[in-house]
Amino acid sequence: MMKIVSLILALLCTTILAQHDTSVCKPYTDSGKQMPKLPNGYSVRTECNIVSENMTIEVHEYYDGSQNMSAYEQVEPDLEIYAIMNFNTNQFIYIEPAEEGIAKKCQITDLDKFVPRFDKQTKESNIIRLRDSLEYGKGSNFLYNANSVLRGEKVQSWKACVYDQALQSTFDVTWYFSADGWETSSGTEAVPIRMHLVGNTKDDKGKTVKHERVYDFSEYDPKVPNYKVFELHSGTYCKDIKQKQSIPETPISFSYGLEAVSLGDGGNIRSDLYIYYDSEKKLFRMDYVEPDKGAPGYGKGPLSQIHDFNTGVAYLVYKNRGYCADPFQIGEIGDDMMAVDSTHVRMKTSKEFFWLNKKGMMYQGERNIRGIDCDVWIDSRTNWPQNNSDESIWEWTFSTNEVLANSGANTESSFPVSLEINQPATGVHLMHNIYGIEESQQDFEKFDISLCFADLHRLDAQFAIHGSYKSVVRNQEEKLKSIIRMTLAIYAGVSPIRISNIKLDYDSEDVLVSFTLLDLPAIKGDIKVALIGNNLQDAAEKIVLGISNHGLTIDLGDGKPIPVKDRSFHKVNKIPAKARGKYRPGDMAGVGLGMLLVGILAGGLLTTYVIKKKLNDSFKAVKFDATME
Repeated sequence: MMKIVSLILALLCTTILAQHDTSVCKPYTDSGKQMPKLPNGYSVRTECNIVSENMTIEVHEYYDGSQNMSAYEQVEPDLEIYAIMNFNTNQFIYIEPAEEGIAKKCQITDLDKFVPRFDKQTKESNIIRLRDSLEYGKGSNFLYNANSVLRGEKVQSWKACVYDQALQSTFDVTWYFSADGWETSSGTEAVPIRMHLVGNTKDDKGKTVKHERVYDFSEYDPKVPNYKVFELHSGTYCKDIKQKQSIPETPISFSYGLEAVSLGDGGNIRSDLYIYYDSEKKLFRMDYVEPDKGAPGYGKGPLSQIHDFNTGVAYLVYKNRGYCADPFQIGEIGDDMMAVDSTHVRMKTSKEFFWLNKKGMMYQGERNIRGIDCDVWIDSRTNWPQNNSDESIWEWTFSTNEVLANSGANTESSFPVSLEINQPATGVHLMHNIYGIEESQQDFEKFDISLCFADLHRLDAQFAIHGSYKSVVRNQEEKLKSIIRMTLAIYAGVSPIRISNIKLDYDSEDVLVSFTLLDLPAIKGDIKVALIGNNLQDAAEKIVLGISNHGLTIDLGDGKPIPVKDRSFHKVNKIPAKARGKYRPGDMAGVGLGMLLVGILAGGLLTTYVIKKKLNDSFKAVKFDATME
């Protein structure tokens, strides 16, 4: 039987004078001086000598009255026990180390189901909380003794003849404290020293037997203990723990830096990545350097992996080399997709991406991670890395609401801080630390794939907007670029990802817009339903036609759409650098519409979802320029 009763107990009893066993003691005359009161938080080491059982048990007790919780550490031969008494949830949480290859054992019982039975405690420990030991004689008369010596120090003591109604037994109890004027190591007066209990109990056969216990208290610290002692140890899965709150909602779009560390049997391996995710745009990007040997891009320096779930096509872009690998299906790589059937995939939802879509995850309480107060949730799984795998323990941490409220972040939900995965049977131990998260809609520029299309599969072009809008270009350049991108995409009947490398220049009369229109990928993707838009020839012709008939306009939101300058659409051999200054219309090459492609019909303008939150720390993720020039 697991030693659930090892570290309890609150002995709250009622004294009934008429039932005292006078062979043990008689009620004393109350001397009037009250026993000392304990502070609202403390820690103490208790040595329990069960004299009648020839046994000694030692524990370290921690108490925090503001949290209404106690915690215990107990060491027995070949066994370390840790327990938490949570009076807020009425739960006794008992933990002992796991056997090799098995998750840590955790058993939970309601506190009000514990009944101390001294006569049933043979070969079991029975530790009373210090604060409860002073309550044990509540209702009895206390006899005060001011002068005695115990363990070499002057002490004062109180005696009471206590009838324990739950046990139907009488005990002669003495409490010892340091004497008035005695200088203690903690600097506190009246430090608890000992509780000595002698009485008679009944054994299983109803026979009266002597029962004697001595609780010696040492290492008393009258301060509130560190909150960490009330946290469940990492990797401990307590299935029946009562939940305090639900796990935070995940955003539909975000980006963050990720430090992925393997701490398992294979040795410490660290990878720094940067993630961009937008479920509305159905786009994903991951920046990293030098992946594991054998992975796409190995040994070729910094790269971005871009997944377009509108087409089911993935791209590897090597920005420093000005190079893009041959495209491939998303299902061949990555952890951002879910299989629909044997040949098709879909994008993971944000909950699925963080592995938070399973019901039944348990709230574990608070823990400090990297100096951040966090709420912790835990789960046990057998579906990772695939179905019917060995059990793995998953722990997620999110910033507490208090941290969120004091961070100054513009957000409505707590931000994720870490994910830890332990699989004891295989020796796998992974830690994912999340840094600098920004929960916001991702701009299309972050998913630039223009390097993946050669000259015969792209159109680099320019057009002009007549009018002096240099203040708009200077002060709202990114907003203007976004308006131009969506306008061109919708008017040409293509996906916004096909409009890239937007550049703006101006003089006193016009604003020059340069952009790239891209071709279809060379392979068919693995999305079940891909919406196909106009090919490049048709898309370019629509743009030219719109300019010529003044149908293509740029709406800055002031109710006065601006028409594109007539006959200003030109094909160029190279997109000019982003430099301010005049341009000459004669510098533009002639119109060429032969190098065109097929794209995907955009789903329309996207609703803005902007929630930003940043964590100021020293982590430096691999984050390339979003424009991927």
